[in-house]
Amino acid sequence: MKQTGLKQGDLRANLSAQLSKSVDLNMALSGSLRQNNMMAGGNTLGGATGAISRTALDYAPFELPENDPSFTNENKTNVFSWLNDYVDLTDDKTFKASLNLNWKINKFFTYSLRAGGNINTNDRKRWYGMQLYQGMNNQGYLATSNLSKSNYSVENIVNYNTKLGSVGTLAATVGMTYDDYNFLNKNVIGKNFTMFEFRENGMHMAGDVITSQPIQKDYQLLSYLGRVNVSLLDKYLITASLRADGSSKFAKNNRWGYFPSASIAWRMEQEEFLKDVSWLNQLKLRFSYGATGNQSIDPYTTFSMYGQGSGEISYADGTGNKTTAMVVTNLSNSSLKWEKTSSWNVGLDFGLFNSRLSGTLDIYQKKTTDLLISRNLPGSAGFSSTYYNQGSLNNKGVEFSLNAQIIDSSSWKWSVSGNIGVNRNEISDLGLLPADFGCLGERVGYYGNSLGDHFGVGHIFLAGEAPGLFYGYVTQGIVQKEDITENGIKYIKQDGSVGYYQTVNKTTPVAGDVKYVDRNGDGVVDDNDRDIIGNPNPDFTYGFQTKVSWKSLSLSASFNGVQGRDILNVGNRYNNTPGTKSNNVTRKAFQNMWTDENPSNLYPKSTFVVQNMVMDRYVEDGSYLRCSDITLSYVLPAKWTNKIGIKNTSVYASVKNAFVITDYSGYDPEVNSFAFDGLRPGVDMNSYPTPRSFVFGLNLTF
Repeated sequence: MKQTGLKQGDLRANLSAQLSKSVDLNMALSGSLRQNNMMAGGNTLGGATGAISRTALDYAPFELPENDPSFTNENKTNVFSWLNDYVDLTDDKTFKASLNLNWKINKFFTYSLRAGGNINTNDRKRWYGMQLYQGMNNQGYLATSNLSKSNYSVENIVNYNTKLGSVGTLAATVGMTYDDYNFLNKNVIGKNFTMFEFRENGMHMAGDVITSQPIQKDYQLLSYLGRVNVSLLDKYLITASLRADGSSKFAKNNRWGYFPSASIAWRMEQEEFLKDVSWLNQLKLRFSYGATGNQSIDPYTTFSMYGQGSGEISYADGTGNKTTAMVVTNLSNSSLKWEKTSSWNVGLDFGLFNSRLSGTLDIYQKKTTDLLISRNLPGSAGFSSTYYNQGSLNNKGVEFSLNAQIIDSSSWKWSVSGNIGVNRNEISDLGLLPADFGCLGERVGYYGNSLGDHFGVGHIFLAGEAPGLFYGYVTQGIVQKEDITENGIKYIKQDGSVGYYQTVNKTTPVAGDVKYVDRNGDGVVDDNDRDIIGNPNPDFTYGFQTKVSWKSLSLSASFNGVQGRDILNVGNRYNNTPGTKSNNVTRKAFQNMWTDENPSNLYPKSTFVVQNMVMDRYVEDGSYLRCSDITLSYVLPAKWTNKIGIKNTSVYASVKNAFVITDYSGYDPEVNSFAFDGLRPGVDMNSYPTPRSFVFGLNLTF
């Protein structure tokens, strides 16, 4: 991308010292300075003017004269507007340090002290000039943010090891860990500029400066842990552990969570009845059960927070003078507690032919209870949403991996490895009463978050179903002239019979419009006809790697893939749905749109008025196979480098994201525009694609 780039400098230092015969110390320090000049590559608001990726697709690849009568503020924006009048500059500074002190107290006990910290500051400036829609509407628009993050952790671990005579060994661990996280973000917005030449450095030229309330998120985590490992006869392995985690995110009465786990393993290859099987060198059967916790809510959610809300709140003191007041900005819930996941796993590890062929098989099931869910509230509550512990989720699956050393000679080596995983999620309980979901009937569930004004809600969460299913209108091609009857628009029902509907959200359809399905059969198409139209959860995921080497030259490749996953590609609304609200459509849509002479059943006519809704026309198969890496490397002969004090030297060249095999029409099938919002999974809303990188490198070992 033109006018973008990254400048980065890194410094690392490692220190190791043997302080005494029983004490050793390891330290690591690193720092980096980075300046990133970015472009608005993605947009999660919809529309054509929020990102260059959307603008490039929606508008004609040429500039109109400045006095063109068709100009509006929106269509003045083109690709050159982004290149010439947009700045997104970030200065990032990071410092990391870690310390590891080990003390061998005696032959039974050892003590480890591990401490580390991370400090990060991030200053970002985004400028929208008068060539961009955001800038035109605000007479220039500048947004700055100053983010400061830091965290440090301290671990104290004591290990005990002993032999249990000739029977086996015992290893025990107790410890205490403390983590402290700090987050502070300050945002300032400038509008109505009198001069534009200063661009990202011109906040002093803004007529209106809006300083938002700082966003602070600090929390601490204190943990106590214990673990016991027992090995008997080198055949039977037993492990038991317990964690107690206390998080400052929760109120005092719910601050602590307790998470036990246990596992047993049987090394079957050590048994007498298998010792004579020469081609078998490993066969281990495993079983484990454990519980883990999740505290992924914002700090202070359990408390009432005060702020100015969406704007300044004015109040008068006793003498009538204006004073600024603050109000409660959230609905607190002091009853929030840890979300817990209990899981069991049965596994098998095997190695054959001196480990030339090895692999693992795991079957697991998990149940998550007391889900930490953000729920929308009715307007009468005075707040938009709040968090609850509500509902449960079941997760089960199978994972299999296989490794093979096909050729292993002195000169030639060839290895292949692969894995596949099948996972199924199901919402088992939501803790809600049944509600009316239109054609789906009385169900226990709730809607996901809105995808913006152009689409509305696009997800539904129902008990007994996979989470985050796509939810919208079902279509059946294009309305043809012969479909228009006295009874309404003719369509085919699910049972194969003929049905009719009169209106679509109170508008009368005509020939060339998209044809919908009246799911509940009431003669009109409206919100009650929305149905499940896709599933963002994949059928299975897989990956494989291979490496071929001849002497000091090696070639490796890595692949990963997803099968049976749907993607809600909102670009289909803008580029593959001709109509009065579309701009630049694809060649295929333009050449095959409905006309009297070409009664297409795929694309509507140019005067079709697309409504703000989600429909199955936007959902695509997102299956893919990606070659994520290809690397060619060569290790120089040691006799060349030893003379100058270098133990090992290798050169390499690699291609990251070499190619993707997919039928998906968007930029990249491995995408999720709302990655941090579990209520909107599997959506591609103008997401920037994964770049292809070419890397050349040199590794030196002294």
